[in-house]
Amino acid sequence: MQRPDDLPEVSESVWLGDFVRGPMVFSVFQTLEDAEAGMYRIDCRCGSEPRPVGTLTADPFTAPVWDTAWAGDAWCAWIELHARDLIAPRPPTGT
Repeated sequence: MQRPDDLPEVSESVWLGDFVRGPMVFSVFQTLEDAEAGMYRIDCRCGSEPRPVGTLTADPFTAPVWDTAWAGDAWCAWIELHARDLIAPRPPTGT
């Protein structure tokens, strides 16, 4: 997966990938300032500059911290599920 050209250069993070819902493009980054703690940032673009969505850890039992604009949004569970797939992809199901 190639990093989109319109994402800002942030030396303190590594882009892990994107996922899309409607016109929204969500990007997941591993933050390097606290890499041992496994901290991740989610940003969203919808035809404008990236905006913060929230942060989460690699621990699936620790709840994400949502940006004020996203706190309580109906999409939060869906966003978390897709972000966690980029952080630690689940093995394929089936044979």
